[in-house]
Amino acid sequence: MSVAGLGVRLGGLPVLRQVDIEVPVGQMVALLGANGSGKTTLIRAVLGLTPHQSGRIELFGRPQAEFKGWAAVGYVPQRATISLHSTTLGEVVRCGALARRRRDGARPAGRPKELAAAALAKVGLADQAKELFLHLSGGQQQRALLARALAQEPDLLVLDEPLAGVDLFHQEAIATHLDQFRRQGGSILVVLHETEALAGSIDRAVVLSEGRVAQDGPLPPDPPSHRHEHEPSTRPAGLVTGMEPRWIS
Repeated sequence: MSVAGLGVRLGGLPVLRQVDIEVPVGQMVALLGANGSGKTTLIRAVLGLTPHQSGRIELFGRPQAEFKGWAAVGYVPQRATISLHSTTLGEVVRCGALARRRRDGARPAGRPKELAAAALAKVGLADQAKELFLHLSGGQQQRALLARALAQEPDLLVLDEPLAGVDLFHQEAIATHLDQFRRQGGSILVVLHETEALAGSIDRAVVLSEGRVAQDGPLPPDPPSHRHEHEPSTRPAGLVTGMEPRWIS
């Protein structure tokens, strides 16, 4: 995944200015910065959820406008709101398994239920599969959305504060699986509030400041703190806020 000269304006105001960023195969790149620096806007632009006015975005070597292999991209948004009040945790995660495709467009082997069960086990929620998503704690919901992304067996993970609200024990377990994903050739772009849990797996850190790249290199010893960003939605949501219907097609 690569971005060059990216410019985004929201409500007529510049949010991203000439942003360059690359996430090579087999690397985890952390996206850091203060509140309002443009982190969430950047990943939404990469995913096509927020339009960009200038610059270039490429996914797996193809321009974003021509890219069709969205099942190869797993996305965990910053917050989640399930629009179906009777949706169980298992059903949410199976959506990810159903989205799974081979590069040639055919469905690979493996039943969605089995893939979902394996993903839930990775995030420590195997015993909660039948519970309603809305009844889970914020941290459990975040782990569920990560399981949904993992069930796709993607090549690229785009994660917006995936550890927010997750207890330390499960942060360590998630960090282990993400590191394994990276070591097996997966790429990860992750927005982080706290870097400690994933510090050992982060290959590079990109720090945004006022919509520009202020630093791109090793993880700084004292990463900038930030709070959640609040940005207007620019496209209708699918099953999960920030998730378009194509993710479950």
